[in-house]
Amino acid sequence: MGNAPTTSAAETPPLLQLEGVVKSFGGAHALKGVNFELRAGEIHALLGENGAGKSTLIKVLGGIHRPDAGRILIDGQPVPIHTVTDADHNGIRIIHQELSLAPNLSVAENIYLGREPGWYGFLDRGRMFAEARILVQTLGLSEITDVHAGVSDLSVAHQQLVEIARALSCRARILVLDEPTSSLSEAETETLFATLSRLREECVGIIYISHRMEEIVRIADRITVLRDGQSIGTQPASSLNRQDLVRWMVGRVIADHFRRPAATLGRVVFEAKNLKNPKIHGISFQVEEGEIFGLLGPNGAGETLVVNGLCVILEGGLQVNNRSLEPGECFGERLLLAGQGEMTVTAGQQTSLLRLSPHPFNELIEHYPHLGLKLFRNFCQLAGFFN
Repeated sequence: MGNAPTTSAAETPPLLQLEGVVKSFGGAHALKGVNFELRAGEIHALLGENGAGKSTLIKVLGGIHRPDAGRILIDGQPVPIHTVTDADHNGIRIIHQELSLAPNLSVAENIYLGREPGWYGFLDRGRMFAEARILVQTLGLSEITDVHAGVSDLSVAHQQLVEIARALSCRARILVLDEPTSSLSEAETETLFATLSRLREECVGIIYISHRMEEIVRIADRITVLRDGQSIGTQPASSLNRQDLVRWMVGRVIADHFRRPAATLGRVVFEAKNLKNPKIHGISFQVEEGEIFGLLGPNGAGETLVVNGLCVILEGGLQVNNRSLEPGECFGERLLLAGQGEMTVTAGQQTSLLRLSPHPFNELIEHYPHLGLKLFRNFCQLAGFFN
């Protein structure tokens, strides 16, 4: 495919066009003349490595950043988008990876937050809930069964649907979703995809940003790839495969994404048997010598609680090198709990990575004298032993 040309435009003007968009931050050129278009009733995926310019482009579209050059057209007409209010007035809404809902308010209150219906300064709650119910039914969001329900009681997938309902209540024609499935289970992802398919039929234009290539190929109509702040190409999703997308993203052919080295596993060096405390329930696993053992699950599944819970086990058993440990004694063995993404121990930092360490507990305290009992109590609190 090489530098494939952008798919030819339809006879009618695209719903959205970005032409020659340039944005720099000091000496860093985030966007270098990016071109992008979105048609009505299309799911257009925006793909690229971290730092490719996706977030900057979306912030330009949403009025968060002003472009240094280039223009934005809607229905073929140039429009100035200098603020978030300008984007709202032009029917552009962005649903960020971190949702912006008020957890202490209901579904209806979140949908109309800042635009509450009223009369002479008084809130008309009956009208607000009635209009929210009609909106949810009109959009076909059958998953939202009660607009009186608190948002904090909803799953992440249903919270995203509330965000979508709020965007469409403002008559949004262009919807941008940034990594929408990063915290969703497989079933919740299916719920989101069903909603996006319905919105596509309603001629809403959707820009979909994700690193998950399988779902991009599945849900998107077209795919545009950015690399180093430049548009590399746009093609129908049906004409691209994973290898094509990776080549566009990194600029070269990658034969193996990851070459797994041969590993020879030895004896069992760590074993957890039916671990229980107030936060975890009946977890068992083994780690063999020379093994990298992973705990995987969507946000909230409990994998972090399991690692935190190794410090305080009320029921079940732990064994290190075939020796049984008492609750809390795992610090005295060759175990080190390290902070997420770091190889150091910091008091107050939530733990998520278990490592076999050459440092016994007394050496650990010598290396980190400011931790001591505070470290142990902190991990106990994380594990749910103290309220």
